[in-house]
Amino acid sequence: MIDSLKSKFSSPFPYSRGVQRELFSNLLTCTFVTIALIILRPFGLDETPVLIIFGFGLAMFTSTILNVLFSIFLLSRLVDEEKWSVGKETIRALFFLSINVVAIILFAMVQLNIEFELFIILKFVVLTILFAIIPLSIRLIKTSNTLLRARLEEVKKMEHILEKKNPDYQEEVIEIKSNIVNDSVITDTSKLLFIEAEKNYINIIDLNDNKPQKKLLRLSLVKAHEQILNDNIIRCHRSYLVNVRAVQKVTGNSQGLKLVFMEDLKPIPVSRTYKEEVMAKIASLKMP
Repeated sequence: MIDSLKSKFSSPFPYSRGVQRELFSNLLTCTFVTIALIILRPFGLDETPVLIIFGFGLAMFTSTILNVLFSIFLLSRLVDEEKWSVGKETIRALFFLSINVVAIILFAMVQLNIEFELFIILKFVVLTILFAIIPLSIRLIKTSNTLLRARLEEVKKMEHILEKKNPDYQEEVIEIKSNIVNDSVITDTSKLLFIEAEKNYINIIDLNDNKPQKKLLRLSLVKAHEQILNDNIIRCHRSYLVNVRAVQKVTGNSQGLKLVFMEDLKPIPVSRTYKEEVMAKIASLKMP
């Protein structure tokens, strides 16, 4: 039982599903809670004007917006998104839920002239966590399983296409010029695997005698992409350009899809932004 729970909480989980989706999801939750407060009038809110109750919802949603923006634009720089798990997501969700509770209490103190001692505020936070931890964990585990099933279906589809990949294509020489004069890398579409951004440089990974080699060039990934006119070399992530013809296998978990080029090379992640384009391009490789 304990080992099973550990396994579930250590399962991969997407760090974020995008700003718009996160905000919309939280807006629905805050709207539902606000409507429930208006209809049920719990916690002694029987005589409280509707506008004040709307204020509670607005305070909660404002707190949520700050939580989402902080999480995506600041906290994301401090964590390894590929190592994010159900357990870590549960802790983050409980922490932000606690902040929402504090925001609601502060709103009540200002609008209803209610005074809360620090001990009472902490008591509310602790009780909220105790009540929320089980249903929240269950929801996140179910979400992780749903995402995993969806990714595995996509992997199965992509693997089927790769098995029937059209072997006929025209080889094309590619020259990528650096920002430094007379510094460039020449490769071709039969050898190039992927290009990785590394600060002000790019790592060009291609084959030499069927073995991967790395070539460093001072250039941004955007500028490199502008120099490559081949349709099969596309962006799959903010840090990667990939040659889809060189993809050998597709894997995936609840965080998303990954492209495998060789067994001894790391899988390359496919972000939500580029997933549809990558899947469409791989689908176009299938023999007619």
